[in-house]
Amino acid sequence: MKPETEINATLYVLGALTESETIDFERTMKRDEPLRALVADLSDALAEHHTATELPAIRPPQGLKNTIIESIDFESSSLISAFQLENDEGFVVTGPDLKIRWVNPAFSRMCGYTLHELKNKKPGHVLQGPLTDEAAVQRLRAAIKANASCREELVNYHKDGTPYWVSLSLSPVFDEHQQLRSYISIEREISDRSKELEYA
Repeated sequence: MKPETEINATLYVLGALTESETIDFERTMKRDEPLRALVADLSDALAEHHTATELPAIRPPQGLKNTIIESIDFESSSLISAFQLENDEGFVVTGPDLKIRWVNPAFSRMCGYTLHELKNKKPGHVLQGPLTDEAAVQRLRAAIKANASCREELVNYHKDGTPYWVSLSLSPVFDEHQQLRSYISIEREISDRSKELEYA
């Protein structure tokens, strides 16, 4: 499967495609069983995030359930509630190499960097700094090495140099052969703790 297709699948599950792109993607997905499987894998990863972070349920992308209901059992799962999150939730999608492929606008607002500025860079190289807890970073690295999901709270740095606290939930996404495809991180600023940094 082409990397562009994988990225479009991720954007589709996140509800980030335009209406015309969504229609084209759904047409392709009807004919492509591996693509439907990838969408299911991405859905699973987002469902894990949803459960771990207790985020509110938002409606899935239009037409998704009807498109793949024949091959995926949505009725017995909580996947539908996990396709989109509140606008203040930052999404980061990286490849297996941990380099950023896509971020949503909420993440850009949080950190000050555009997708263009972040693409093909590792999040930690751009966002971490002197106040970032090395122990938290090591726990993230250990989880990544083990291909495991994890949650952490740590200090990141805005493009303008301002530190802020963030809660993040990171999950790997695998294909049908259990090969690592990508990582999805969902992040939320911890506003109260960020304000404390202003007076530190």
